[in-house]
Amino acid sequence: MSRREVGRARAAAAGFEKGIDRDLEPVLFMTPLN
Repeated sequence: MSRREVGRARAAAAGFEKGIDRDLEPVLFMTPLN
């Protein structure tokens, strides 16, 4: 995993822990991997 991917995973995990809205989450965390 690159450092960027680790940061994204941590941000996503933090969002899930806070109960972020399931419809909003993909917009925040789904970015192109290429």
